[in-house]
Amino acid sequence: MSTDFPSPDKKCYVVTFYSHFGAVRFKRSCDARKITAKIMPVPRNLSSSCGTCVRCEREEQKACAADSELPEPGSESRESDSGQQKSDFHIAEFVPDSACLEEIEQVALALDKGYQILYRAENS
Repeated sequence: MSTDFPSPDKKCYVVTFYSHFGAVRFKRSCDARKITAKIMPVPRNLSSSCGTCVRCEREEQKACAADSELPEPGSESRESDSGQQKSDFHIAEFVPDSACLEEIEQVALALDKGYQILYRAENS
């Protein structure tokens, strides 16, 4: 398994967790599915309850909702009527094992200049 991030045909994501156990569980799930991933400290500009995150490499998700669009980096994002950003990111499709879902605090896409938050748990 390569530790070079990201490969040209994949996106690099940083997943933060409420506990170290959640990070370890997610990493093992990625390993079992041959998804390139590594445990690391949470970058300073992302927050986390436990300080441990998993950086993983995945193919870009395809849009699932007809009226959703993920904004391009540096562009303005659309907001829903409730004021939240609309995105085609669906956490249930991203997580390699649904048992890990409740442990995830947030998922961010690694960009050249920082991170774009794609998912944040409701109680975060």
